[in-house]
Amino acid sequence: MSAVYRGCSLGDALVDALDVLVTEGKIDGPLAGRVMQSYDEVMAETMEKKVTGKGTLKGKLDVYRYIDNIWTFVVSKATLRSASHQAVPKKDEHEDDVEGTVKLTVVDAKLLKLMKGK
Repeated sequence: MSAVYRGCSLGDALVDALDVLVTEGKIDGPLAGRVMQSYDEVMAETMEKKVTGKGTLKGKLDVYRYIDNIWTFVVSKATLRSASHQAVPKKDEHEDDVEGTVKLTVVDAKLLKLMKGK
């Protein structure tokens, strides 16, 4: 299973929390590993099956990379526009200006399917 989603804010927070629990002796390392594996599986499934929204990102592109079917974009002065349903993009749009930078990681769906099979 892919560890692609571990680098997001939620994944970072989970890793930090598990590190604290292991350091304090409240859980052991193998349990922390199983929690992270479960997180990877649930995030991949959720992104594939339950996320139906559509969004656009505008701003100054500072960095972009394409390595092993994974795109990474770092954008400053960003404006995010999202719609909760793809079918009606204009009716339920929401727009936010973002302070600081936005890091967006995009994974080819074919790559996720390949990783699932392993």
